[in-house]
Amino acid sequence: MKRIIISSLFRLKDYPDKGEIGRVYVLDWDTKKLITNPVGIEPGYSLRKPTGKSHGARGVTIYDGKILVAGSGNKFSYFNLDTYDLIETFELDYVAYTHQIKAVGEFLYIVSTGNDKVFKLSGRRIVEEIDISDLCSVLDPFITEGRLKNEWGTDRSHTNSVGWDIAGSMYHVYFGANMLFNYTTKEIVYQGGLFNGPHDIVDHCGDLIVNSTLNHTTLRIDKATKEVEVIFSATVEDNPGGIDNNWGATRGLCTFRDYLFIGNVPTRISLLKREGSSYEFIETFDVSLAQYEAIYDMVLDPRDWV
Repeated sequence: MKRIIISSLFRLKDYPDKGEIGRVYVLDWDTKKLITNPVGIEPGYSLRKPTGKSHGARGVTIYDGKILVAGSGNKFSYFNLDTYDLIETFELDYVAYTHQIKAVGEFLYIVSTGNDKVFKLSGRRIVEEIDISDLCSVLDPFITEGRLKNEWGTDRSHTNSVGWDIAGSMYHVYFGANMLFNYTTKEIVYQGGLFNGPHDIVDHCGDLIVNSTLNHTTLRIDKATKEVEVIFSATVEDNPGGIDNNWGATRGLCTFRDYLFIGNVPTRISLLKREGSSYEFIETFDVSLAQYEAIYDMVLDPRDWV
């Protein structure tokens, strides 16, 4: 069994007071079947809409032996890693409009997009607070027109992802500046060019992999030369009625040895394999084809992927 835990959200013009706005799936990649929850929760666990127009299940990770899902705004939910039963839902009042979450050892990183911050936690205690507005002189020349109306601290950079390379350098993805940034060295790695709405960052076989969401592509960036190439182009299909939800948008990355998993809308996972310096496409699996659904993030269950 090879379990992948997947989060998704629904993009609708008008959100219902009740009903699905996101899901959490547990998929066995070997059989391509959803794992049946022994305590009776549907395999695609539905998250309900809180107050306001927030929506869906966003970042997902495994932390402290449990599945942790970032919901709408500042809401988070823990699920049992064995039964997938909901343990608790809680709020962190210093977080705004959470996007990605990442567990690294004993620490949890939360990308707090709505206030341009990244938090490093131990449990629920803040260990470090990164304020992206400290980089305003670097980022402001590249902030896209749609974000210029936002003051710093109110989603100007639209930071959505963090990741690390094998040397330990920390990278940020600034959607609002079309930029991949090495936060450890304070250097711009790549900006503009083939980026159109960058999202997600992983180190794979020594290269940096980033989704260019709005171009429906995934890019490989050579850390030494900064050369960039498209390694994956998703199938593009219109999804009428959705907001920023054209089928084919790439979102979500995870790796295992030579393999690279790429999420693409609605809720699809495509598998590539590294062969030398290039990538070979293996397969795409449709987890869900719900009209308004968009995959957001995924994480491999480390008990299976060894």
